Amino acid sequence: MADEEVETTAEASEEDEAASGGRGKLILIAVAAVLVLAGAGAGFVLLGSTGSSDAEEAIESADGEASAEDEADHPFERQKPKDAHEVAAGKHESKATATGKLMMGEIFSLDTFIVNIGDGDRDRYLKLKADLELSEVVVSDEIQQRLPQMRDLIISLLGSKSFDDVRSIEGKDLLREEMLQRINAHLTTGTARSIFFTEFVVQ
Repeated sequence: MADEEVETTAEASEEDEAASGGRGKLILIAVAAVLVLAGAGAGFVLLGSTGSSDAEEAIESADGEASAEDEADHPFERQKPKDAHEVAAGKHESKATATGKLMMGEIFSLDTFIVNIGDGDRDRYLKLKADLELSEVVVSDEIQQRLPQMRDLIISLLGSKSFDDVRSIEGKDLLREEMLQRINAHLTTGTARSIFFTEFVVQ
């Protein structure tokens, strides 16, 4: 009887050890499985964030290329074409800006004036030819209609001058101003902006 009890006790101890060892293995397997799952989850998070960033960059790049293609295929939808008046105005403005000066206006050429002027005891004559720069094209027609009146105004002005009045540069500049004042006092459609002496001879 004693031997049978010893054997039974030994078998029970072996079964307890086997059961204990089996539980240990199960715990190890469970821990390993948790670690594997945790690592997989972290990798998924990292890959997911990187993939999302790459996807956003790819979408932005695709949008940019699509916009460029749209602009290339449909340039007139984004920029309204200018009409002929706008183009002409732009050309005129660019020329004026490039030179820093206004464009030359309409030119009206006056016939030659020959007038006697005084020089002390001597008689001299002044030969003058001049061109008028006009503010408007229509002023040319008005001057042509008033030409006898304009010539009379200028001849009277020149005849009132002496040789000393017109021999200097300052005298010629003053004569220009006085001629413009007399001409513009009778014009209604515009003005004479400048006067150019193309011939000026005193003998």
